Amino acid sequence: CLWTLQFIDVLDRPTVLKRLRASMRDGALMIVAEKIDSSAHVSRYHDWKHENGYSRAEIEAKECALRGVLNPLTYDANVAMLRSCGFVVEPLMGWLNFASWIAWAVWASAASTSAAGRLSCSWLARVPSRASR
Repeated sequence: CLWTLQFIDVLDRPTVLKRLRASMRDGALMIVAEKIDSSAHVSRYHDWKHENGYSRAEIEAKECALRGVLNPLTYDANVAMLRSCGFVVEPLMGWLNFASWIAWAVWASAASTSAAGRLSCSWLARVPSRASR
């Protein structure tokens, strides 16, 4: 679920996530990446774009084109929404006004903090190390 929820109406997102959760096997995971509503980082992100070759006019034009189309939530609101739809959520990456999470589809009895902690680390044991590749 990469960079898609932010383009879905805010009120429809929980329905979409609940349908996704219902279609997943227990223990399955999905990676969610979204732009975050974080006014503190927007100017830094625009500066980064400018330093990497975009003109101020191009940056403003893109901002205007996305206004009203891209509706990001705050970091905490994204996490709360994922949890309310039946996922155990672990942060994966954060950079300026972007974030990603691992969202596990878990059965109700595994949603406790201790069970979620075991789930969040169990996948690491199955990832081959670079030496074994």
